[in-house]
Amino acid sequence: MREMKSILYYLLVNVRRTFIIFWIILTSIYMVSMIFSFIVNNEHVFFQAYFPVYIFSMVIGMWTVKNALPYLLKMGITRKMMYGSIWLYFFIFAVVNVLLAHLYSFITSLLNRTQTGGTFTIVNGVEEYVFDFTHIAQFLTNDTLINRVLVDIILCMTVLTFMFIMGLIFYQYGLIGGFSFVGLFLIAYFILLATDGLMDVFSYIYNNFTMVLFYQLLGITCLLYLLSYIILRRFTLK
Repeated sequence: MREMKSILYYLLVNVRRTFIIFWIILTSIYMVSMIFSFIVNNEHVFFQAYFPVYIFSMVIGMWTVKNALPYLLKMGITRKMMYGSIWLYFFIFAVVNVLLAHLYSFITSLLNRTQTGGTFTIVNGVEEYVFDFTHIAQFLTNDTLINRVLVDIILCMTVLTFMFIMGLIFYQYGLIGGFSFVGLFLIAYFILLATDGLMDVFSYIYNNFTMVLFYQLLGITCLLYLLSYIILRRFTLK
């Protein structure tokens, strides 16, 4: 436990500067959006922090491989210990960023404003539904704050894990191995596109867009992280 705490401390300190810069930039954008909302006397604030957090998580997932793993390996940390600590680190990182993102929504509501990321239109036959898009959980039948937080944490964990695996492949096997891995996804995409499999995937998501779908995504994410140990155990310094 002492060794794991040391690894977590290093990982958190290592990402601290990048974390602070990201949130300073996002806060500045939020303040500009809020000021503009008051100037034009508009109840909507054109701002939402959720998608920037997803993108930030993607960057950190790959960034962790290059900027943290080599140092931990030099310090004599075992790969099993790194493996467990990084998963816990990803969870802490996701929770902190998601809670900060929702803090903006809370502040906005206190100022009698509503956050929006744009307008979304759904056409169903001759009927057309237009609403202000704020969060992906709006499409759930039960759109609550708890569900929004859970959805954000699951999505952050998913992109963190996927980009961590991408980073491991690129670091361990170079550009050839990395782009070959990306090529497999492109081939799978074109196969699904040619066989109408992609439409079946979208249809399944549309017809089963509930919290169960996100729990399934979390299960797939855990499975992917378990498989990442196959690459991590072969991780060597470059």
